[in-house]
Amino acid sequence: MRALPLSELIELLANCGLEITNVQTDTLVQNFDDWIDTAQTPNQKAAKAREMIKRDEREDLSGTRPFYQDGELGFVQQTAIAVSRPIS
Repeated sequence: MRALPLSELIELLANCGLEITNVQTDTLVQNFDDWIDTAQTPNQKAAKAREMIKRDEREDLSGTRPFYQDGELGFVQQTAIAVSRPIS
Protein backbone atom coordinates (compact mmCIF):
# COMPACT_ATOMS: atom_id res chain seq x y z
CA MET A 1 0.00 0.00 0.00
CA ARG A 2 1.16 3.53 -0.65
CA ALA A 3 -0.24 7.01 -0.39
CA LEU A 4 -1.10 8.53 -3.75
CA PRO A 5 0.10 11.95 -4.80
CA LEU A 6 -2.87 14.26 -5.37
CA SER A 7 -2.24 14.24 -9.13
CA GLU A 8 -2.51 10.42 -9.22
CA LEU A 9 -5.68 10.45 -7.12
CA ILE A 10 -7.33 12.92 -9.48
CA GLU A 11 -6.17 10.93 -12.51
CA LEU A 12 -7.51 7.70 -10.99
CA LEU A 13 -10.93 9.24 -10.37
CA ALA A 14 -11.03 10.72 -13.88
CA ASN A 15 -10.09 7.35 -15.39
CA CYS A 16 -13.06 5.84 -13.53
CA GLY A 17 -15.37 8.26 -15.34
CA LEU A 18 -15.81 10.62 -12.41
CA GLU A 19 -15.91 14.40 -12.46
CA ILE A 20 -13.98 16.11 -9.66
CA THR A 21 -16.28 18.64 -7.98
CA ASN A 22 -14.08 19.70 -5.08
CA VAL A 23 -10.58 19.13 -3.69
CA GLN A 24 -9.50 20.10 -0.19
CA THR A 25 -6.00 19.70 1.19
CA ASP A 26 -4.70 19.99 4.71
CA THR A 27 -1.63 19.33 6.82
CA LEU A 28 -1.58 17.15 9.93
CA VAL A 29 1.24 17.11 12.45
CA GLN A 30 1.66 13.55 13.70
CA ASN A 31 3.43 12.14 16.74
CA PHE A 32 5.23 9.07 15.37
CA ASP A 33 4.54 6.81 18.37
CA ASP A 34 0.83 7.70 18.48
CA TRP A 35 0.54 7.19 14.73
CA ILE A 36 2.28 3.79 14.79
CA ASP A 37 0.22 2.67 17.81
CA THR A 38 -3.07 3.72 16.20
CA ALA A 39 -2.16 1.68 13.12
CA GLN A 40 -1.43 -1.33 15.38
CA THR A 41 1.86 -1.85 13.56
CA PRO A 42 3.79 -4.98 14.62
CA ASN A 43 7.00 -4.20 16.54
CA GLN A 44 9.41 -5.26 13.78
CA LYS A 45 7.64 -3.13 11.16
CA ALA A 46 7.36 -0.21 13.60
CA ALA A 47 11.12 -0.36 14.19
CA LYS A 48 11.74 -0.33 10.43
CA ALA A 49 9.33 2.62 10.00
CA ARG A 50 11.18 4.51 12.75
CA GLU A 51 14.51 3.86 10.99
CA MET A 52 13.03 5.07 7.71
CA ILE A 53 11.65 8.30 9.16
CA LYS A 54 14.93 9.01 10.95
CA ARG A 55 16.72 8.56 7.62
CA ASP A 56 14.13 10.87 6.08
CA GLU A 57 15.01 13.47 8.71
CA ARG A 58 18.66 13.35 7.62
CA GLU A 59 18.11 13.10 3.85
CA ASP A 60 14.67 14.72 3.15
CA LEU A 61 13.37 11.72 1.21
CA SER A 62 9.60 12.10 1.43
CA GLY A 63 8.63 15.66 2.26
CA THR A 64 7.20 14.62 5.65
CA ARG A 65 9.66 16.96 7.40
CA PRO A 66 10.38 14.74 10.45
CA PHE A 67 11.26 16.62 13.64
CA TYR A 68 11.75 16.18 17.38
CA GLN A 69 9.61 18.06 19.89
CA ASP A 70 10.12 17.52 23.61
CA GLY A 71 12.19 14.44 22.74
CA GLU A 72 9.38 12.86 20.69
CA LEU A 73 9.60 12.06 16.99
CA GLY A 74 6.98 13.68 14.78
CA PHE A 75 6.29 14.34 11.13
CA VAL A 76 4.01 16.33 8.86
CA GLN A 77 1.40 14.49 6.84
CA GLN A 78 -0.32 16.00 3.81
CA THR A 79 -3.97 15.01 3.35
CA ALA A 80 -6.44 15.49 0.53
CA ILE A 81 -10.14 14.94 0.04
CA ALA A 82 -11.37 14.72 -3.53
CA VAL A 83 -15.13 14.86 -4.03
CA SER A 84 -16.40 13.47 -7.32
CA ARG A 85 -19.53 12.37 -9.12
CA PRO A 86 -20.28 10.28 -12.17
CA ILE A 87 -20.11 12.18 -15.42
CA SER A 88 -23.63 12.29 -16.82
